[in-house]
Amino acid sequence: MSTLLIRLGETIRNLRKLKGLSQEELGEMSGFHFTYIGGLERGERNISLTNLEKVAACLSVTLSDLFSSAESNDEKTYTSIHESATLEITSTLQRLNDSEITMFRNILREVLKTYK
Repeated sequence: MSTLLIRLGETIRNLRKLKGLSQEELGEMSGFHFTYIGGLERGERNISLTNLEKVAACLSVTLSDLFSSAESNDEKTYTSIHESATLEITSTLQRLNDSEITMFRNILREVLKTYK
């Protein structure tokens, strides 16, 4: 197996988990079977750029983001805590209904007041 494919797979797995998605959910979103997603994450599949672009879009990242992360020596998908936290918060907000978002916003405002 190619080291690049293994790192790319790790990147996909980390992003999928950050978004709170199962392999099955990512597969449904991108049009692939969950076993194919599993093979990607293990570095067993040599994915085409067209298919990789579909997966990247479902993970809300660019191909450049995927390759940058896969080529780095750092095993974490994003080295920046800010980027990782932003992705996690965005993913969480997407799963909330309107009243939960309003409650979240109000809580966040109160917490931020203590830092001013």
